[in-house]
Amino acid sequence: MATKLPNETLQHIFNFVDDAKTLYSIIQVNRAWCQNGIKFLWKDPFRNDIKLKNHIKILPTLLSFINYDYILIENENLSTKKEEIQSLSEPFSFNYPRLITHLDFHHLSRIVLKSLKKSQCFGRSNEQDSRVRPYLIFLSLIFEAILIFNFERCLSMVLNIPASKQSLENLQYLEIGSNILKLSVLENLSKLCKKLRTIQIREDNFDAIQQYLISLIRNQYYLENLIIFGNGVAVGSNYDATISNILLTVQDVAHSLKKLEIADVFMRDKEALKALIQCKNISTLHFENSFISPENFQWIALAELPRLQSLKFTRNWTEETNENPMAKIFLDKRKSFGLKELFLNNSKIENFGLLGLVSSNCRNLVSLSVLVKSNEDISNISSFLKDTSTLEKLELSTSGPHTYDFNTETIIEMAKILPKQIYHVNLLKVIDSLVECEKFLEHCSADLNHFYVEFSQYYFFKVDRHIEFVKNWSTKNGKEIKILNITWYNINLEWWR
Repeated sequence: MATKLPNETLQHIFNFVDDAKTLYSIIQVNRAWCQNGIKFLWKDPFRNDIKLKNHIKILPTLLSFINYDYILIENENLSTKKEEIQSLSEPFSFNYPRLITHLDFHHLSRIVLKSLKKSQCFGRSNEQDSRVRPYLIFLSLIFEAILIFNFERCLSMVLNIPASKQSLENLQYLEIGSNILKLSVLENLSKLCKKLRTIQIREDNFDAIQQYLISLIRNQYYLENLIIFGNGVAVGSNYDATISNILLTVQDVAHSLKKLEIADVFMRDKEALKALIQCKNISTLHFENSFISPENFQWIALAELPRLQSLKFTRNWTEETNENPMAKIFLDKRKSFGLKELFLNNSKIENFGLLGLVSSNCRNLVSLSVLVKSNEDISNISSFLKDTSTLEKLELSTSGPHTYDFNTETIIEMAKILPKQIYHVNLLKVIDSLVECEKFLEHCSADLNHFYVEFSQYYFFKVDRHIEFVKNWSTKNGKEIKILNITWYNINLEWWR
């Protein structure tokens, strides 16, 4: 008999299961195990494994639930295979599909089409292919319908099915890629979906979808995560106003919003990020590969964000100034004090005294990733490392012309002052050679279980001696090696904790 555990405990355990066979076994234990394990299985059911034999056990459980009255297109292949499909079905004692809460349609379509192409199962007669062929035929028909009618028409057909409409009304996670025509999709979803916790959208032309995307965001009762990806190009005559209008809708979900992530977008309108002033519950704020005007950096600085824990600025740029526009954010000691995770990797924005403010005010960081640009940066990082009692993950990187002295002596000194509690270190283009890696490890005062180095220059060498060094160092420090990978451009080391 299966142990009766709370749902939260079961989900925590199942989250660490990474193979489909075990997850399939889990969903057969009882209803509670199925309900808590099903989302982990169907979020990524094949784990990028396209071997047909690994699909056979997972797939037939759905076959008995196929309603042939709602097949999207007429196809004689289906009628000829209907009995074969039904003979392979393995019905559950309850409505198994209703428990599926996560479904990656893109991944499913890709894996089926790839399986069909690779196996050419339509022309084979061996036992394995004959068992899985009906399933692949059925799914290929669905995907054929989508290719013929496009996703918008398929969605309208699906909405005519009462059970499907009800499922969409209960939808909590929505992700739409850039290769889908979104107008009618967003229009329908904005009317049906009121319970979304996450909206993730990737779009090339925000002008075209502005109205329905804004409506979709505003209609949510408890939206927690809003993730918007552009394409790095300002498309449309009203691009700036459109982006500003979309981002200003954040004020309508400010009471519940916990995460805002924006990438590949131009935020040039002076009030694009003004709505952050009203967001009191945001814990995660990420900006990547985007233009952010100085005025919008100012809105981030003015926003209280009392629950902010993760702040990332990666590969962004702004107008040229004589100061770092992010500096004002870290002048707010209350905001800085609460941060647990901080990424500052912007090669097109000079640091100036930014890292000095981080060193002084960000006293509770657990994870820090920074781009080093000057000797002043090195000094500020060293000061921070000497004082921190909370940092566990450190990533240092460099780019462009070197205007600092990150030499072997500096690397050794930094290794010596690393706090013991740091277990994860990434050094990207900071170290020039394997010899410097060895020097770092020899003097490292941290209790590492992960060490990754990307060399600042590529060169060929014999790795045997260096592998032996790592093995001896690991034995000396009582560490069991989990991963040992040394190449001419990087080193990846992991030890069991």
